[in-house]
Amino acid sequence: MDQALRMVSRLCREALPQGCRRLHREPGAREAGGSRACGSITARSVSFYGREPLPLLRQVQHLHIPGRRGRPGCGKEILLLQSSRTASLPVFQDVYPPSGIPRRDAWLHALTPFRRLCFREVCQGLGALLGGRSSGGNGRRARAMTSIRSLCKDWAGRGLMRLLEATLGRQPLSPDSFDRSKVKSILVIRQHDQLGDFLLATPALRALREHFPSARIALVVREYFQDVASMVPFVDEVIVFRERASRWTWANGTAFYHSLRSNWDLTVVLNTVSHSLTSDVLASISRARFVLGSGARVFAGSSRNFFYNLIAPGPGGERHQTLQNLDILEYIGVRTQDYSPRIEVSDSGEREARRELEARGIVPGRRAIGFHLGAGKEPNRWPVARFAELASRLTGSGGAQVVLFWGAKEEDLRRQFVAQAGQGGVEVGPPELRKLPALFRQCDALICNDTGIMHLAAAAGVRLVAIFGPTNPEEWKPLGVRIACVRHPSHRTEEVTVEAVIRALEELLRFE
Repeated sequence: MDQALRMVSRLCREALPQGCRRLHREPGAREAGGSRACGSITARSVSFYGREPLPLLRQVQHLHIPGRRGRPGCGKEILLLQSSRTASLPVFQDVYPPSGIPRRDAWLHALTPFRRLCFREVCQGLGALLGGRSSGGNGRRARAMTSIRSLCKDWAGRGLMRLLEATLGRQPLSPDSFDRSKVKSILVIRQHDQLGDFLLATPALRALREHFPSARIALVVREYFQDVASMVPFVDEVIVFRERASRWTWANGTAFYHSLRSNWDLTVVLNTVSHSLTSDVLASISRARFVLGSGARVFAGSSRNFFYNLIAPGPGGERHQTLQNLDILEYIGVRTQDYSPRIEVSDSGEREARRELEARGIVPGRRAIGFHLGAGKEPNRWPVARFAELASRLTGSGGAQVVLFWGAKEEDLRRQFVAQAGQGGVEVGPPELRKLPALFRQCDALICNDTGIMHLAAAAGVRLVAIFGPTNPEEWKPLGVRIACVRHPSHRTEEVTVEAVIRALEELLRFE
């Protein structure tokens, strides 16, 4: 929050409290807007009551906080107004404090001025709520109730965390107390993130298998990618967590509970992208003697990640996601030298994929280049027109075949491609997620956007040209020698040229 106020002073100095114009440097602070920027603005004995809260918040409606994504333009955008006149309490999860200061708690005191602003707004709203039926009274009542709900939710959340820490908190242990020779069963929890985040964590599973070759290793994942998780060769069992209540039955619920309570020696929560309370509760249910997790992203209201008794230090700055997962295991001396993601495709799956592509018109022995057109986030998508131009270049001079993939909700992208390219190549469509790795492996290379499909292809060992936009590839690209990343200095996918992609593809295919 101190960092946010300091950045406000750069963006809109007149929005600061009256009389507050001096910037104060803290030890270990960096310039605002730089990597891991971390400064503060002093407001001692200066009250926010001198300003009207809503005009102040309107002037500083958005703040860019440089966090784990790196550059200021790629940081998390914090919205301080939920609507045109509703104050919202900001939460800054990805702010890096100076070295030696705990990540979250060091900033809690700095929220006080904005709490005062929001509290004053709630008081004003209560006056409107209890007042007469003047013009606009219904709107004021609605805004007041929104502010009250927001503050009550925040206070209730903090109170719940304090209660859980007091009742369920584990006593932290030193890594020296962990005896690896007695570990016979390991539970790894990674149900709280997306497919790509999970696949970037597979090197951590490799490290566990290398250090505990005879141990039973189970993995808790989301239902969406359970089939992909079953392809990870380093685990013995996949336990499925269903996010929707309607997906639970008495049979699968009791089976899930008994799987969690299987007397695990070690439970590992890989919480590098987000911190899930559900994952922490599952770790507590496991009854493992040792529970290992990162000390980063402490829940508001608690002093530490109290569900763990082996708490690995959080990342010291920008660091690749795979390495952040391995850093957690490094705390207990578990490491690996192979950072590449990995899933295994069965021989029967490959034969089925080969037959399917041949039935759709693929010519065996002729070079095949796969295109995946989609991405969940529009800024991550390379324009369809560029894919169409690339297809014309590859099929015209190079004589390659184009194998076209797209997602279940991306039929319009396929239509655009066919309209602009003149032909759609071999159209595979949106097959089941479990079939995609085998289909990708029938291609000499795959060209795709920064999305979960990119990580899936890389883990299957496919040569890959990945087109990046706003996301920093130094943190999120799959690690491996068969992967080429293309990114324009502007970090805009539409600025990536067809020539740049062709150069990356030729370089990749040169090493067959």
